[in-house]
Amino acid sequence: MNAWIRYLGSADGFVGRRRTAASLTILLLWLAGIILVSCRHEFWRDEVRALSLALEPAWFWQVPAALRNEGHPVLWYWMLRAAHVVFRTPLVLPIVSIAVAFAGVLVFFRYSPFPLWQKLLFLAGVLPSYQYSVMCRNYGISMLLFFSFAALYPRRREQPLLLGVVTAALANTNAHACLLSGLLCGLWFWDDVVAGWGALDRRRALLLAGAWAVAASGIVGAVATCLPGEETIVTKVHALTTSDVVAALGENARHPGWRFGQMFDDQPVWLRDGMLWLLAAGLLAHGPAALLFLAGNILLGAFFSAVYGSALRHEGLLLLYLLTLYWIVRQEAPRAPETGAKRWFGLLHKCVLFLPLTALLAVQVKLAFVAVRDDVRRSRSSSRAFAEFIAQHAGYRDAILVGEPDSRLESMPYYVDNRIYIPREGVFRRFVQFTSASRKDLSLHDLLVCVRELQDRERAAVLLALGHMNLAGRKTREVELFYGRAFTWSPEELAEFRSATIKVAEFTSVLTDEEYEIYVLR
Repeated sequence: MNAWIRYLGSADGFVGRRRTAASLTILLLWLAGIILVSCRHEFWRDEVRALSLALEPAWFWQVPAALRNEGHPVLWYWMLRAAHVVFRTPLVLPIVSIAVAFAGVLVFFRYSPFPLWQKLLFLAGVLPSYQYSVMCRNYGISMLLFFSFAALYPRRREQPLLLGVVTAALANTNAHACLLSGLLCGLWFWDDVVAGWGALDRRRALLLAGAWAVAASGIVGAVATCLPGEETIVTKVHALTTSDVVAALGENARHPGWRFGQMFDDQPVWLRDGMLWLLAAGLLAHGPAALLFLAGNILLGAFFSAVYGSALRHEGLLLLYLLTLYWIVRQEAPRAPETGAKRWFGLLHKCVLFLPLTALLAVQVKLAFVAVRDDVRRSRSSSRAFAEFIAQHAGYRDAILVGEPDSRLESMPYYVDNRIYIPREGVFRRFVQFTSASRKDLSLHDLLVCVRELQDRERAAVLLALGHMNLAGRKTREVELFYGRAFTWSPEELAEFRSATIKVAEFTSVLTDEEYEIYVLR
């Protein structure tokens, strides 16, 4: 204690206090900015869907079963359910998301070995500043756990079980992180068993076996939860053949940047390929890390090709994985002898770190500016405006909501408690199930009949949110929706619809497809 007091009173202690104060100021300014943007943000259906799914089962342990056909592990849903048990408000959605993101950037800023300016570039990038914080999804937990893995990695010999728990939790954030968590276990195995065989005694071997058993159980549990049933219409994973998988792996091995266009701001494929090869080369100071980065790059690309397409939030996980590997290599590098090839690989590591990696982080800053600007200037969804319309009209406060496309109303439960009816499934529910049990085709006549029967049966007003605009002016009389579904109409059906309904509101001009016209029966 006396030594600590003397340190605080010394010149070094004064510098340390100043650095700590500066770091806290930066992090608090970042947090304030995230909260401000989040207050302006309209919640999109995929964000609110997770909360609806988490709250649907009667019991906490039934949540994994409710996630069948979601393609996501359970950790995010359990966190939302636990937070809602305590606070009983939909506000847990942004609160948990921002808290997790703040914890992730705190670990990164406090423990990562990167220079300050690279830390600032990362904090200002689109992943921590928007996609994994303002957007309330499970990917922010991946950021926290990737960085926690890297921060704990030097202590893996003293606390292997803790690292095993972090790896298991990482696998249960999303399917993409599940793939990458297995590769991180491969790096761990190489460093502690292959390269560290001489220091491996029986006690340590048992501890490692226990830690890897924990990690493996987490990975197996995540796969079991993520794997959809054969009734899913979201992905054709059950129809994949060996040749499909081999082709996807081969294509992404030849062009590692093919499926990562959004992360590189849509730069040409040859440039993305070159950047990823350079970034892999920068890890040659620790050979297995370079190979495992390429393996992760190829696996994710193949996943996007064969299982489910990518968006920026998915592609960004490769950047988190890359930063985790660079973090580990920079921590482990001082232990490596600076002779021969190691010396040259060390120089290459520094060159790549300060040039290509910095360029990639700078691209993320540009993407963050665009994302935040668009979210602040324009509504992301019409859900908040629709909810305000309902609140302003006493006759609609208990109205039943019907949507076509049905999924566009999944964001409404964050703002209102109105019941939602799903015509394609014939049920009241706050979220849609994309399975073969749902009607593939729906006509305007079918929709009108559904609304009439629903109003007569429930003796309540029905608000129909129709997301297909200008039906009369379209060249074709069919709208193809995602996952092979369709909406059709004829001139006679359109005339019948116009005579039977009145348009009472319109919510358009948003960033996403969550716009609609609101109709009631005459």
